[in-house]
Amino acid sequence: MNSKALTLSLVTSLAALTNTALAQPAFYPIGNPDGLISEVYELARDGKAAAGSNLQPSGISELSFRWTLLDGRQDFQTPIFNANSRSGAFGISADGSTVVGSAISPASGIENEAYRRRSDGTVQLLGHLPNFPGQGSALAVSADGSVVVGYAQRSGSGGNPIANPFRWTQSGGMQPLTGLPAGNYSFAHDVSDDGKTVVGTYDADSTGSPTRAFIWHEGSGATFLTGPTGVDRGEAYAVSANGSVVAGVAPGLGGCRWVNEIAQGLGLVGDWGSARPSGISDDGSVVVGQLFSSPTHPGFSTFVWTEDTGMMESVDYLKLLGVPLPSDLLGVTVMCVSGDGLSFGGTVAALSLPDGGSGCIATIPAPGVPLVGSLVAFVLFHRKR
Repeated sequence: MNSKALTLSLVTSLAALTNTALAQPAFYPIGNPDGLISEVYELARDGKAAAGSNLQPSGISELSFRWTLLDGRQDFQTPIFNANSRSGAFGISADGSTVVGSAISPASGIENEAYRRRSDGTVQLLGHLPNFPGQGSALAVSADGSVVVGYAQRSGSGGNPIANPFRWTQSGGMQPLTGLPAGNYSFAHDVSDDGKTVVGTYDADSTGSPTRAFIWHEGSGATFLTGPTGVDRGEAYAVSANGSVVAGVAPGLGGCRWVNEIAQGLGLVGDWGSARPSGISDDGSVVVGQLFSSPTHPGFSTFVWTEDTGMMESVDYLKLLGVPLPSDLLGVTVMCVSGDGLSFGGTVAALSLPDGGSGCIATIPAPGVPLVGSLVAFVLFHRKR
C-alpha cells in the first residue's frame, strides 16, 4: 500500500472510531402512571422500543405499555373482555412492531389469555390449547411478530396447576410443542428470530420435581439440554437470534450458555451463590439475569455477562461503560438486553426520581477507543488478581 493510500486508510479508520467513541451512553427512566409502578421486560433489537407492565404496589399487572425513544411510554389496555380488563406485556418483536402478553379479566371465568398487539393498536387474542379453557400468557415473539410462544394453564387433579407451552402462528393458531410429555407444568420462554426454535423449562408437575431445560425445533420437536455430566436437569430462558445459543441454568454449572447444545458456565460475581439468566443478545455474547443467595446482601441483584468482562453486577457494568445513572441511585435492576447487546431494560430507584423510581432503559455506545481502553484495563486488572 502506498503512503497516500495508507494515510487515507488511517484517516478513515480514525474517523470511524472517533464517531463511535463520541456516541454518548444514555439513561432513560420511563416514569409511571398514577398509582402504578412500571417495569421493562423486553427490548427491540436496537433498544429503541421496549415493552413492559405497570403494576400495583402489590405486584399485580394493571396496564401494559410500549415505550419508544421517539414517543416515550405509551400505556394501553386490552378491553377485550370488559371495561375492567387488565393486562401485562412481556415481550416485543425485534423490529418493535408487536407486543405480546396477557389480557386479564377478573370479572369473567377466564383469569388471563394470551394476546398480540400490533403497532397500529389492534389487539388479537391467540386462542386456546385443547383442554385449556383460557388461562395463559404470551411470553415472547419472533422478530417480525408472526410467531408467539408462551404457556396455557389449568387446574389438574387435586387442584395442582398444569401448564403446557405453546407456539402460535397466524395460519396454525395455538399449538402445543411436540416431543414433551403431557400433563406437566412447563413453559416456553423464548423464540428465535425466525420462530422455528423455542426454548423453555419442563417440569413433570408443580410440586417441586426437578426441572429440565428443553429446546424445540420446527420439524423435529423438543429435546432436553444437558449439563457437563450429561444430566438433563436445568432451565432455559433465552435464545439467540439464530437459535444456536441458549441461556439458562444447568446442573453443576449454575447460570450457563448452551452453545450448539454444549453447556458452558457463566461463573459468579462477589459472594452471590447462584445466577439465573433472563435474556441474551442476538449473537449470544451478552447475557443478563438475576443473582441470588448472598450472605451479605438481602434479596437479589442482577448481572450482565459478556465474553470480555465475564459476570459483573449490572450496576457496576453500567457504571464501567459510563451510563449516567442518578447520583442518588438506590438500586438498578437489569431484566433484558437488546438484540445488539447495547441496551438494557429493567427498573431504577433513586430519591430524585418522581415516585422514587420506575422502569428504565440504559444504552451504551458501540465499542470505540475509550470504551475498548476501559474494558481492556478492567479485564487485565481482574486477570492479575
